[in-house]
Amino acid sequence: MHSSNVRTLTFALPLALLLVSCAPVPVDSGASTPTARGSTIASAPAATVTITGTVNWNHHPQGGVRVEISELGAPWGCLGPAATVTTATSADGSFTVAVVGLLARTPVGAFVCAHGPFLDGGRPAAGTGARQSVGSVDLARELTGLSVHDGDRVATGPLAITWDAVPEATSYCVAVWRISTGYQTGPYCLPGTPGERVATNRFTTSALTPELYTLSVVALTDVIVGSRLNKPLSFTVTAP
Repeated sequence: MHSSNVRTLTFALPLALLLVSCAPVPVDSGASTPTARGSTIASAPAATVTITGTVNWNHHPQGGVRVEISELGAPWGCLGPAATVTTATSADGSFTVAVVGLLARTPVGAFVCAHGPFLDGGRPAAGTGARQSVGSVDLARELTGLSVHDGDRVATGPLAITWDAVPEATSYCVAVWRISTGYQTGPYCLPGTPGERVATNRFTTSALTPELYTLSVVALTDVIVGSRLNKPLSFTVTAP
């Protein structure tokens, strides 16, 4: 019985060594990869990618604005870790920045942190390669003076909503909907912007029944020029 165990160990040991010797060896992604014949295949080299774009509000160039270039998929700009590189816009609102060591196929975007009366803004860069553009990052002013606040309780029936006028806005897009169902039916002022278009900074809803609601108010020209902060806002319509 003892000798049988010894024989088993004698055959098993070379097999274990063989398995270890066949295990893949980790390769540094920044180094060349050896082939079976001893030649090498160079890894994809990092490149210098030039990112261009402009920053505007209602087609007015915004000079001296800090722009952060970040890889997509990670938290952008002020919302996450430090940006890959930062720059500032020229007087005409344009910026050009070279990102060194970035793979040409890496998707990136430009992010503008909130400043003054403006909210955060950002756009992804179009295309891949050594030169990419984000086009125009169109900022929106913060919409103030909204008459409905988070946690409000209001009576059933029509609800009059007001807010401060946004400079240069020609119309506003307003939507109110039940949180339980989401915005399902109704008009859209612009793609992705639900609501009815009104000419003044006042809107009266149809009769609201008891439920938890939320709302959206956006100021428009041919682009979005004002919006409320992207924070939760809900109000309750109570039974009489």
